[in-house]
Amino acid sequence: MTTLYDYRVKIDLIDQMIVELLSERMDIVSKIGDYKKEKKLPPQDSKRWNRLINNIRSQALEMNLSPDLVEDIWDLIHKESLRIEEGS
Repeated sequence: MTTLYDYRVKIDLIDQMIVELLSERMDIVSKIGDYKKEKKLPPQDSKRWNRLINNIRSQALEMNLSPDLVEDIWDLIHKESLRIEEGS
């Protein structure tokens, strides 16, 4: 029988993976920021952002997650990404 402790250990491992993936993502964002500055491109690409949100919301629905929750999370990630890109 799986215990509460077992579930929490699994959650802790998933949380660690999320943080590691966010770190990796932000490293790439920094490189994108450098590239955009070199090419004189704006930090935000609204068309890409809208496509991304539509895809993420659809994926959330397919996985029985709240699309609003997932969009809120991605909005925070996007804001931090823009901050990093602008500071690169």
